[in-house]
Amino acid sequence: MKYSGLISYIRYYVQETGRAGVAAVVLLLVAAGLWLFLLKPQSDSLAVLQTKANSNQGTLTNRQNKPAPVVLTDDEKLEAFFNAFPPETDVPALFRKIFQSATHSKIDLSAGEYTVNDVPGSHLRRFRVTLPIKGPMNRIENFINGVVRAAPSGGLQQVAFKRDKIDDEDVEAKVVFVFFVKGAS
Repeated sequence: MKYSGLISYIRYYVQETGRAGVAAVVLLLVAAGLWLFLLKPQSDSLAVLQTKANSNQGTLTNRQNKPAPVVLTDDEKLEAFFNAFPPETDVPALFRKIFQSATHSKIDLSAGEYTVNDVPGSHLRRFRVTLPIKGPMNRIENFINGVVRAAPSGGLQQVAFKRDKIDDEDVEAKVVFVFFVKGAS
């Protein structure tokens, strides 16, 4: 159908239906456009929000059905705190972790000393390990980080560095770690 034929066709139907028919068709087209461009997206958004609301309601219901958290007394909290420390029988494993970190970091541990003290007012024992080491700074840092990661019941207490000449690659360090364990009492 050509453009002029389409115009003739529309004129014919406009004359047949009259102004009321044309107004009805125009209103029908406007209503369809409004629904398509305004109401349909809003309806889809409403459906998504309703789905989220239902999901949140289910989550809220699940939370309400959970038992209340256990409230510990001060003595129970203190006991739980001390139970978090490894037993004294784990000290050889702790020393193995120190040597493994040294091997991994290519640090020679040819000497070292440790002291053991009871922590007053508790069942804990404190192991203070002093290690003189020598090597490149990055290896010493890797060693210290490895020990701290491997033994969470302790940490680095002190470190001192010494370099004889500014252009020396190797650094002398005195590293002191402190570890806490549950005593055998």
